[in-house]
Amino acid sequence: MDHDNVWKYAEYSTFNVESGSFKYRLHVNGYSGNAGDSLWLHDGMSFTTYDNDNDNNGTVNCGSLFRGGWWYHTCHTANLNGEYGNTIKSKGINWYYWKGFYYSMKEVRMMVRKP
Repeated sequence: MDHDNVWKYAEYSTFNVESGSFKYRLHVNGYSGNAGDSLWLHDGMSFTTYDNDNDNNGTVNCGSLFRGGWWYHTCHTANLNGEYGNTIKSKGINWYYWKGFYYSMKEVRMMVRKP
């Protein structure tokens, strides 16, 4: 939800997170919705945090730089665990294909449905 209380959504026909022995690797595919597919870049990525760098960025730890734990690539097009209210480029709660990198969402929800 943005700060005007407008909701958009992204739904995926495949959303799977592997076990800890695979560094919680994300598998996501089959987008539908009206928010844009900001998770496409993160498919196949392992979970990164400030103290566990599993991203594909050889220069920085995206989890530390963007203040969140996420399935960062190099670094992100979605950052739903970013810092609330932070509008510095890419450091807030971002969904790039809806509001870009300088907009931090008011509210987000990730919901998983049991098959």
